[in-house]
Amino acid sequence: MKSIRRLHGWLGVLFAPSIILFALTGMLQLYELHDVEPGEQPGLVAKLAMIHTHQTASVPVRAPRPQPAQPPQPQPERPKQEKHSTMPLKLLFTAMALALMTSSVLGVWIAFTTKRDRNLHIGLLAAGVVLPVVLLIV
Repeated sequence: MKSIRRLHGWLGVLFAPSIILFALTGMLQLYELHDVEPGEQPGLVAKLAMIHTHQTASVPVRAPRPQPAQPPQPQPERPKQEKHSTMPLKLLFTAMALALMTSSVLGVWIAFTTKRDRNLHIGLLAAGVVLPVVLLIV
């Protein structure tokens, strides 16, 4: 049982930075903060969203929509559907993302309270930060 607990701690420290990043970027995407308008420079949130969804930091530039040459034809009216609010679900997922980030930070803190593997934990945490950055660059 001790070996399983130690392995759990090592894996948790190694993957905690990525878990925190993915929880944060997923939470930002809930509120559509990553959209980039044509001609606008992509910001940090848009780049993080691309890492989250496409594993690259390059944000594609969208061309402006072409204007139709002729006036659009009138569309037949559809029966109006009742729109329901997505805000309660967004708030639940926001709370989940915050809980996941908090749990990850607490797990790393708990791992560092043991003196037994402190140097290994430092190395694993550094690898958990550096390895994704290196893989993103190459």
